[in-house]
Amino acid sequence: MRLVGTRRSALPPERQDPDAAETGTRLVHVRVSEVIHRALRIHVASEDTSIQTWVAALIERELSSRMGDRFVGRGVERK
Repeated sequence: MRLVGTRRSALPPERQDPDAAETGTRLVHVRVSEVIHRALRIHVASEDTSIQTWVAALIERELSSRMGDRFVGRGVERK
């Protein structure tokens, strides 16, 4: 899938993430079943991390392995 151009947020400025522009981050929303979510919570807890950090690292790892040198990851944002 190829994205063309940029899209402005549909949210009014007061509801947008104030750190997004500064950190260069974007949000990705994913719906999963309750069973998957529960299993994921247990898994990330056993690794002493968060769902956010785990999913971001998974995406970065997958893109790096598929795209090699064409992908320049910026690292996983940790809070």
